[in-house]
Amino acid sequence: MARSLKGTILFVALTLVLLFAFASTTLAISITSTEKQQFPPGMTVRTIWGQAQVYQYPVKINHIGYAHAELTFKPSWANADLYVYGPNEWDRVSSKIAYDYFNVNQGYLGELKLDLPINKEYVDWYVSYINNRLLDPNPPADDRSGGYVGDTYYIVIVAFDETCQTQIWGYVPTIDVTYAPSADPTDDWQALRGFRFPKSATAWQTVAGTPYGQPFAFTPTSTGTEYLTLQWPANVVAKTVRPDHSLGYQPSEYESYLYSADWSTTIATDYEGSGGVSGWSPPEWDSNEGAITSPWWGYYEPVTVTDPAISPDPAPGSAPAGKIQYWVTSLGLVATTPANGPAIMLPTDPLVRSFADFDGAMKAGLSTVGYKAIVGLPQNLTINTTSVSVKKGLSVTITGQLALDMGSGVAWQSGVSVTIQKKVGSSWVKYKTVMTGTDGKFSAKVTPTATTYWRATWTGTPTTGLSTETSLSKKISVHL
Repeated sequence: MARSLKGTILFVALTLVLLFAFASTTLAISITSTEKQQFPPGMTVRTIWGQAQVYQYPVKINHIGYAHAELTFKPSWANADLYVYGPNEWDRVSSKIAYDYFNVNQGYLGELKLDLPINKEYVDWYVSYINNRLLDPNPPADDRSGGYVGDTYYIVIVAFDETCQTQIWGYVPTIDVTYAPSADPTDDWQALRGFRFPKSATAWQTVAGTPYGQPFAFTPTSTGTEYLTLQWPANVVAKTVRPDHSLGYQPSEYESYLYSADWSTTIATDYEGSGGVSGWSPPEWDSNEGAITSPWWGYYEPVTVTDPAISPDPAPGSAPAGKIQYWVTSLGLVATTPANGPAIMLPTDPLVRSFADFDGAMKAGLSTVGYKAIVGLPQNLTINTTSVSVKKGLSVTITGQLALDMGSGVAWQSGVSVTIQKKVGSSWVKYKTVMTGTDGKFSAKVTPTATTYWRATWTGTPTTGLSTETSLSKKISVHL
């Protein structure tokens, strides 16, 4: 669907996730592992290894005319995209670069509502030229086109968020010599050939995407520079990423979107064609970008985290501290031959070349590709608890660490007073004060009397970033 619609739809979808969180865990593709470390001072680094899927359905078109494709998907809180890719106009089909495939304009059916069990997207397009007019030497037994091969178009289903159950159907113009006076792909006589996948109207194709929420939801609590890195293809079991793409293009193309708390603002994007970036041949970075061993290839996006009291509505590429963000990574396309990337291998003059020269560029069917995603978050003040559940009357130890920007760089702070707070109703109240020790570490024993949230705060000065540093909150449940 149009990117401008994503924010609104995802905001509603988030509400649905909160209502149906129990189902999300079963539908979302598994995250192989998530690691979290705090290094260097004031930076929490989260590493996510996982997989996503895309479905690419090939359709042959051998006559000019109108075509239609429609995607139905469920559950209602999931989000899928429908794209149609095919050869460009005649003067560019021989070029071997990513934009040899065009992204057809899309339409969107209906709105996402709480009472809508399924969602729909559709694409209508006009086929103005047939590139491949060769005859198939071994046409199917039920062929009615006189053996004309035609061009391969791909109906692509991208699992933008969550795991989706999908169905696609539509129709394309085709030659039918059983009643047409000729097999000319440009004459006025044409038929419409329908397609459906899966073939049964009651069957669904599963396409898995990355999940809503953890570990792709996070909050920078301090000012500074947040960063996102995305590498692929990855072996999520061995935790390795292909070291480079010097032998050819990437075998697949990923998309990356970072959204604000209400999904209304796109903070950062990386996808094929965005800002001159190629998902098939992503840029090379060094160790200064993303704290990854140099060199590495993939997406890198720095985000400036601002003080919300000073910049409540930050510019693109920026986000306020203390506000949750949602990161979406989705598998866009997969190529049949990695060395060729997305290039279609059409000859200059198809009328004098053999049928075998017409090889599709996209891998048909369901594809799964692993990824390694890293997010670095400015979080000067952090806490952890020894237990998330405790019997009433017993104590829990809260531990944490404090780092501050003293002008010459962020460093751990010792001998500083940190306040432990608990939430009472809608307010935060002081529980006790503790001092930081070596490397800014502190600990405090608390005895919860009821289930509630806990956090740590430190009152500093504007020179340290925020006038008050606040940790994320931790819930401690109390049972009898």
